[in-house]
Amino acid sequence: FPRRGTFVELEGFFSREHVGADSDYDKVWLRALKAFTGKRNTVITGLEYGSDLGSDIPFFDEFELGGFLNLSGLTRGELQGDVKGLATLGYYRQVSEMGSLGRGFYTGAFVQAGAVWTDVEEIELGDLAYSGTIFAGLDTMLAPVYVGWGLAEGGRDEFYLFIGRPFR
Repeated sequence: FPRRGTFVELEGFFSREHVGADSDYDKVWLRALKAFTGKRNTVITGLEYGSDLGSDIPFFDEFELGGFLNLSGLTRGELQGDVKGLATLGYYRQVSEMGSLGRGFYTGAFVQAGAVWTDVEEIELGDLAYSGTIFAGLDTMLAPVYVGWGLAEGGRDEFYLFIGRPFR
């Protein structure tokens, strides 16, 4: 449960047959998150972008959307493509402290907009899918634990029990 700070991650993967890979392709992605906290209230903003840099990513390594806090109303990996965009806005509140069991009990909500495309030239904001999530979570000594419900356009929904850090 990030409370303050900025996280920026830039990663790249470059597959080449001449060094033993099955195919040549490139994959880069950028993720940026910012957390703002005032007392027990936290707001998180985030942007993600991934691209194949004009190569052809094999289906098994395409960018994915769907799953907890990744367009939560969709099943994990439901949307796949060579280019990915995702915007996130979230709020959560520390409802109580847990003492020796962990850092706290939280409730919150997130809204997201995102899409995948087969090529950069196909990017259109009209393609965005929207999703909302409500959750309750425990920041335990071992790992954060979330119970949540995601709702996407068309009445699609998913329930989650998620253990681990969704913001990594």
